[in-house]
This record gives sequence, C-alpha cells and structure tokens, in this order.
Amino acid sequence: MKQSKLNINTTKYEEPELIKARLDLLLDKFGMLENHVKPANNYSPRHIFHDLERAFEAKLSKNEILTMFYNFLKFEESLQCLKRREFHSGEYIINNIINLNADYNPAVRAGMDSLFMAVVAYNSYVKGNHQQAIAELSGAIEKAEEQGKSFPMFYACIQEQWLNKVRVYYKKKDFTTSLAESVSLIVHSLTGRYRSNPDVEQGYLLLSSDTRHMMQDHILNNILRYLSDIPNESGNDFSLNQYKQQLVTGLAQQLIDEPEQGDNQQALSVLSELYNHKPEAFITGVINNFNAVLNANNSVQHAIFSELEHLFMHFETEVHTHQNYQAFLNYSAELNPESSSVITRQIKEVA
Repeated sequence: MKQSKLNINTTKYEEPELIKARLDLLLDKFGMLENHVKPANNYSPRHIFHDLERAFEAKLSKNEILTMFYNFLKFEESLQCLKRREFHSGEYIINNIINLNADYNPAVRAGMDSLFMAVVAYNSYVKGNHQQAIAELSGAIEKAEEQGKSFPMFYACIQEQWLNKVRVYYKKKDFTTSLAESVSLIVHSLTGRYRSNPDVEQGYLLLSSDTRHMMQDHILNNILRYLSDIPNESGNDFSLNQYKQQLVTGLAQQLIDEPEQGDNQQALSVLSELYNHKPEAFITGVINNFNAVLNANNSVQHAIFSELEHLFMHFETEVHTHQNYQAFLNYSAELNPESSSVITRQIKEVA
C-alpha cells in the first residue's frame, strides 16, 4: 500500500471513498483561481550592512566608511571559509578582526558588532559548541535591538539571528526549545509582538509592508518547509507529525486575538487537522475556508498545497481527469517556483 508523507494508512479510515469525493469537490473550487490575483512583493533584498552604511553616511568620515567596508568584507570572507569547511582560515580571519579592534563611529557600532557576533556564533556552531553559539547569537540580537533604536530597519536582523538560534536548537536535537522559539519567532514576524522589549515591536511595525512581508516569507519558509522535517529517529522527543502538529496548533492559538492575521490563523487551524490525523476535516476545512487559504502567507499555503498533493497521490485519486486539475498544479507550482510540484515530479519520473 502506498504511504504518504505523513504515513497515513487508509485502512484507519472507514470511508476512504468519502475522502476521495471531498478531494474532487476541492478541485471544483479551483475554477475560481482565474480571478484570484496573488499580491506582489516589490521588495528587493540586499545585505542590511549596505542599508546601515547608507543611513548614516552623512555622519561618517571617509575613514569610518572605509573601516566599515573593510571589516564587513572580512566578515563575509570568514563566513565563506567556514561554509567551505576551511575552519582554520575562517577562525584566523575572526581573530584578526578581534585584534584590529575597529573604532567604529558610535552611530553604527552596535550594528557592526551584531553582524560580527553572528559570524563568531557560526564559527562556534560549526565546531559543535552549540551552547556558546546560542549565547553569541543572543548577544547579536541584543546589539541589533540597540542599533534598531536609531535605525529601525536593523530590527529585521533580530529575526535572522533568532532563526539561527532555532537552527542551533534543532541541530542539538532540543526540539522542545526549538518548537517554542519557532512559535514565538513566527508570531513576532507576523504581528511584531516582542514581550522583552516593546520598542522592538513598535519599531518593527514602522517598517514598510514589503520589508515585513519579505521577512515573514523568509522565516515561515525556513521553519515550515525545512526545520520541521524531523527525522524519525529513536530518542527524539517528537515524531514528525507531533512536531508539526504542535507548531501549527501553537501558531493558530497565538494568532486568535490578531484580527489582521485572520487568514493565516484560519489556514493554520485547517492544516492542524491533518497533523491530528483528520484528513477528512482538513480537506473540508480547505473547502470551507478557501479564500482564507488563498490569502494566507505563501509559505502557509505551500504547506497546505504540498499536503494536498500527497493526499491526492496517497488515495490514488484520478485527479488528472478533473477539468481544474491543471489549475491546481499551476497554482501549487507558483507557491514553490524553484521546483515542480510533487505530482508533476512523479509524472516526469514515470515518463
């Protein structure tokens, strides 16, 4: 018997034909997609260093700008060495930067220190010093909070280093902490909520909607698509489904009192039904909340559509005969343009 991504066994369900019928009803909804326009994100991401330098260039001397650029290039050089597993070279550059003890202009010092501490944390991470890396990332976040007071754009760096902390907890298999941190990080990205420092919440919400949407896509994409793929190994605190279920349910609960997040909240609630082993309720929820699903964050939609594809395959539904089948595939592919849909890939492999 074919197994889905979620290891759903059709023999568990008394009415697999009912599920197939609901999947067919779901495809009927895709006739609406011709009139559905996905909002465009016009933000062009670049390294925050360049924004920091440009924001304060009027206050900086030529030598201060050259100092910033020299050290930033060294940050990047060290990072690339570490990523290529050239550990001695990467650490050598880090030690040289420390010994230089650059005298940054006070206007940009906290931001430059934050960027450097993130590189130092990565060095600790690749050497397996996870607790040290977490402490260093916490330091980078504190410096980002400080820089954000005069340059709110830098508040976005908090999320990047927070995401790195989640990665470290995940790597050390502390799934309880990575789960709690993931929920808090996503809620902050979507709503600005940041209990430890109200200034961060207020400053982040002042950023342009394009900037915030870019960060939301980045955070949700990494956590929902990648970090929640827990290997089914003995000794794990969570199974794959348990982790995803608690992540999605926790997010949905946290967003209940956030009116602007209504579509994301509904879509996540629908997705949680599947991770609670209720595929019928999941499909019905997508049908009944179709507009909310289409208006949810792209990464939330991608998670839902990916699971729908697996259900189509698992229950061996003859979807290719449905008039809206291609519309479903096209929309699903748009959510993940770097790769074809699961169903499309399977068709190509068979061909």
